[in-house]
Formats: sequence, C-alpha cells, structure tokens
Amino acid sequence: MFGAQVPRGSYIQKRERQATTITGPTVMVHRIQANHADCCKAATEDSPGLLSEISKEVNANLKLVSDTLENLAKTADQTAELLSGEEQKQIEEYLERTSELHEQSLRGEAKRAIRQYAVTEENYTAAVEILQAKFGDKSKLIYDLQVRLERASATSIYISSEGY
Repeated sequence: MFGAQVPRGSYIQKRERQATTITGPTVMVHRIQANHADCCKAATEDSPGLLSEISKEVNANLKLVSDTLENLAKTADQTAELLSGEEQKQIEEYLERTSELHEQSLRGEAKRAIRQYAVTEENYTAAVEILQAKFGDKSKLIYDLQVRLERASATSIYISSEGY
C-alpha cells in the first residue's frame, strides 16, 4: 500500500485532519518526542556524535514546553481561585494581583513618578498621561542617553573584537 492514494473521506484521512487541527500543548510534546525519535534514528546512521547534540537540543525544548505547561497550570489554578468565593473578595484579590503586576513592571524614576496612584481603572489614564509627559519626549530621552554615554568611562583603549 506504500504510495497508494487514500480514498477521500476515509477513516485515515479524517484522523490525519484531526491530528493537524489539534494544537494543544500535550500534542506539541508528543510531536517533539516523535521528531526526537526520528532524528535519533537518522543521526545514529549518519553520525553518532550528532546524536548527543540533537538529544540535548530536544531535551531543552521539552523542558521549555514542560515549564510552559506548568506555568499555564498555575495560572489556571490562580484563575480558578480568583473565581471562587464572595464577589467583593474576588475583586480585592484581583486588584491586589494586578497591583503587584504593575509594581513589577515599572522601575526607577518611572515607578516613583506614579507611586502615589493606586492601580485602579480610574487612575490608569492619569498614570499613563504622567508617564508620557515625563518620559514621552524622544529628543529628551536621546539627549539624556548621550550625556550618560559621554560620562561613561572605557575599561580599555582597545576594542576587543580587533584583537589587540
């Protein structure tokens, strides 16, 4: 049957269509594992040293996918927790988490500029306007960066890529 046409509407064709439409994270892990097995087989035939390189790369990719799935699960758990309990408590928890997120997003002078505002929907526009007024002038930002560059001291008189 190798190379034979699969009849239109057949069971195999339907399963192939289903397999291509599934995009869940678990399917990604299975595809990576299947590709890993194929690559390992080809690598052992061509070059045994290549096998360990491919294995390392695939294992790193699997770890990345696994970590992403774990983070998604944690987020789902947190969302489920957020949706349980009294409505007022949910709102307070949501605002607290949002506040923590926004506090982690800004640093330095920008964070100090809007520190007085609580992270709420009403204050968001005002905070953005303050940040744009203070940091939105590109020519001022360029000037400030040029001043910092001019004040910076070099660690060597040579550029390392020239090989001196």
